[in-house]
Amino acid sequence: MSNSALEALASGLPLIVSGTGGMQELVTDGVNGSFINPEDAAGFSEKLVAIAEHPETREAMGVESRRRAEARSWAAVAERFRGVLAESVDV
Repeated sequence: MSNSALEALASGLPLIVSGTGGMQELVTDGVNGSFINPEDAAGFSEKLVAIAEHPETREAMGVESRRRAEARSWAAVAERFRGVLAESVDV
Protein backbone atom coordinates (compact mmCIF):
# COMPACT_ATOMS: atom_id res chain seq x y z
CA MET A 1 0.00 0.00 0.00
CA SER A 2 1.37 3.37 -1.01
CA ASN A 3 2.49 5.56 1.88
CA SER A 4 1.79 8.68 -0.19
CA ALA A 5 -1.78 7.47 -0.78
CA LEU A 6 -2.24 6.93 2.96
CA GLU A 7 -0.88 10.41 3.64
CA ALA A 8 -3.25 11.93 1.06
CA LEU A 9 -6.13 10.04 2.64
CA ALA A 10 -5.20 11.33 6.10
CA SER A 11 -4.88 14.85 4.71
CA GLY A 12 -8.42 14.72 3.37
CA LEU A 13 -7.54 14.78 -0.31
CA PRO A 14 -9.15 13.03 -3.26
CA LEU A 15 -6.88 10.38 -4.75
CA ILE A 16 -6.13 9.56 -8.39
CA VAL A 17 -4.58 6.12 -8.37
CA SER A 18 -3.99 3.02 -10.42
CA GLY A 19 -5.64 -0.21 -9.31
CA THR A 20 -2.48 -1.68 -7.81
CA GLY A 21 -1.01 -2.07 -4.35
CA GLY A 22 -4.20 -2.28 -2.33
CA MET A 23 -5.74 0.92 -3.67
CA GLN A 24 -9.16 -0.75 -3.95
CA GLU A 25 -9.15 -0.89 -0.16
CA LEU A 26 -8.65 2.87 0.09
CA VAL A 27 -10.44 4.36 -2.90
CA THR A 28 -13.92 3.98 -4.29
CA ASP A 29 -14.06 5.39 -7.80
CA GLY A 30 -16.12 8.58 -7.84
CA VAL A 31 -16.53 8.62 -4.06
CA ASN A 32 -13.15 9.66 -2.70
CA GLY A 33 -11.06 9.56 -5.84
CA SER A 34 -10.59 8.00 -9.23
CA PHE A 35 -8.83 5.04 -10.76
CA ILE A 36 -6.71 5.44 -13.87
CA ASN A 37 -4.69 3.27 -16.18
CA PRO A 38 -1.10 4.23 -15.29
CA GLU A 39 -0.18 4.18 -18.98
CA ASP A 40 -2.96 6.61 -19.96
CA ALA A 41 -1.54 10.12 -19.51
CA ALA A 42 -4.60 11.72 -21.14
CA GLY A 43 -6.92 9.86 -18.76
CA PHE A 44 -4.86 11.00 -15.78
CA SER A 45 -4.98 14.58 -17.06
CA GLU A 46 -8.77 14.40 -17.47
CA LYS A 47 -9.25 13.18 -13.90
CA LEU A 48 -6.93 15.85 -12.53
CA VAL A 49 -8.68 18.62 -14.44
CA ALA A 50 -12.11 17.34 -13.33
CA ILE A 51 -11.06 17.48 -9.68
CA ALA A 52 -9.52 20.93 -10.13
CA GLU A 53 -12.60 22.34 -11.88
CA HIS A 54 -15.22 21.01 -9.43
CA PRO A 55 -14.44 22.28 -5.93
CA GLU A 56 -17.64 20.84 -4.41
CA THR A 57 -16.78 17.36 -5.69
CA ARG A 58 -13.16 17.76 -4.57
CA GLU A 59 -14.34 18.80 -1.10
CA ALA A 60 -16.79 15.88 -0.79
CA MET A 61 -14.13 13.41 -1.92
CA GLY A 62 -11.68 14.90 0.58
CA VAL A 63 -14.16 14.57 3.44
CA GLU A 64 -14.71 10.92 2.54
CA SER A 65 -10.96 10.31 2.32
CA ARG A 66 -10.47 11.76 5.80
CA ARG A 67 -13.32 9.62 7.17
CA ARG A 68 -11.68 6.53 5.73
CA ALA A 69 -8.33 7.51 7.22
CA GLU A 70 -9.87 7.96 10.66
CA ALA A 71 -11.44 4.50 10.39
CA ARG A 72 -7.89 3.16 9.91
CA SER A 73 -6.27 5.07 12.77
CA TRP A 74 -4.13 3.14 15.24
CA ALA A 75 -6.81 3.63 17.89
CA ALA A 76 -9.53 2.25 15.59
CA VAL A 77 -7.38 -0.70 14.51
CA ALA A 78 -6.45 -1.47 18.13
CA GLU A 79 -10.11 -1.38 19.15
CA ARG A 80 -11.10 -3.80 16.38
CA PHE A 81 -8.19 -6.06 17.34
CA ARG A 82 -9.28 -5.98 21.00
CA GLY A 83 -12.79 -6.95 19.88
CA VAL A 84 -11.52 -9.90 17.88
CA LEU A 85 -9.46 -11.07 20.85
CA ALA A 86 -12.39 -10.69 23.22
CA GLU A 87 -14.59 -12.78 20.92
CA SER A 88 -12.00 -15.54 20.71
CA VAL A 89 -11.49 -15.78 24.48
CA ASP A 90 -14.23 -16.10 27.07
CA VAL A 91 -13.86 -12.92 29.10
